[in-house]
Amino acid sequence: MNPAKPKHIFGAFILVCVLLLFLSQHCYCQEISKVIIPRFDKGRFVSSNQYLLSRLMESLAIGGKLEVEGPELARYELEKSGDSPPLTYQWEDILDVGRKLDGDLVLWGEVEKREIKIKCGFSVPYILTKYSHQAEIKVSLRLFDLQKGQMVLSKSFEAVASGEKGMAWFIHPERKPEKDLSVLQEEKLLKSAEDKVVADMSKVILKLLKKKG
Repeated sequence: MNPAKPKHIFGAFILVCVLLLFLSQHCYCQEISKVIIPRFDKGRFVSSNQYLLSRLMESLAIGGKLEVEGPELARYELEKSGDSPPLTYQWEDILDVGRKLDGDLVLWGEVEKREIKIKCGFSVPYILTKYSHQAEIKVSLRLFDLQKGQMVLSKSFEAVASGEKGMAWFIHPERKPEKDLSVLQEEKLLKSAEDKVVADMSKVILKLLKKKG
């Protein structure tokens, strides 16, 4: 018996295992190709969440090479096919929209917090208080795998972005300085926090899909 033969067999076995692992990951990536977002709620906040949603869709489409349909396109596709969009979106309605549009994954999100706060720093009571403006964002996400019929992600994501600093004079220690940002400055700071939360959400979702492969 040739002593080199067992080594060749072992090497071939390792090669086959690596090939099978690669193919299984590749096949899963090909199967998961379409994400439907029938609804993305802005909660009690008057400000539009369009920027956050569009950034999330762009990140998933580019980072995961996925086809992503947002609420407007989902509504259009339903109406074009003769189906009426749900009047009220309960969880089952959201999943039903995903199935009708041949989605692989259904994502639902809700903005739970979107606000500017004052964060106080160094102070000399009754004389001066240093402060900064801080944008806080909180978004809850659910991700449902329609192929397997199960929830694969249910999590809240939070992000903070610090902005303009200031100094307030002669205020009571129990009072906070007033916000002194313009509307444009507030929106810029909020978008900075939204960019951070989108990056976190995308990272978790894409890592989850990779791990499932």
